[in-house]
Amino acid sequence: MRSGTDTRAAGFTLLEMMVTLAIVALSVSVFIVRGGNLLPQSQLVATTKQVATDLEEMRLHSVLTQKATQFVYHLDPVDDEILSAYSAGFPFRIDEDGEYDGIGETELIAWTHLARGMRIRTIRVPGTEDRETGDVTVSISPLGAVTPHEVVIENPEYPETEVYTIQVNGVLLTNTVVEGDIERPRIEDGAFR
Repeated sequence: MRSGTDTRAAGFTLLEMMVTLAIVALSVSVFIVRGGNLLPQSQLVATTKQVATDLEEMRLHSVLTQKATQFVYHLDPVDDEILSAYSAGFPFRIDEDGEYDGIGETELIAWTHLARGMRIRTIRVPGTEDRETGDVTVSISPLGAVTPHEVVIENPEYPETEVYTIQVNGVLLTNTVVEGDIERPRIEDGAFR
């Protein structure tokens, strides 16, 4: 209960206001420092999922049309901002009716650039050297089978922490996306004896 002699005005003191502003400023600075990497990380995740989805789409397209297709990874930089790309299509020409029309290529997925600043670091195909440059073409059979391989996608600004691996199953029409540069253990001949 208040007495009539209390002359204190309702509101905040200068000290309370300064403490509140200091807490808000500290919170904003922590968010800026830690949250600055959120956009590139989300771009990396979206890019990785898009590559995996497009590859699955091409495998399903091969099964549905009963025609072989191919998926091409372009590992060399296109320019300063576009560091990698990929495309897909038939390894021969197809006419308007979907019939064979001779030697050449029919593009189904035009050259698709990875998000700015994202790149394909490595393509690993069992039994071959890891590829970090050039084009890597993966053939897809009419049954959707493909050479099992791994696609490592990274943000080159943070190559140790912002990396995802797409593990492509050769027979099943699925891919697994894993955070980090995860290499499947290689199977040696001695493992079957």
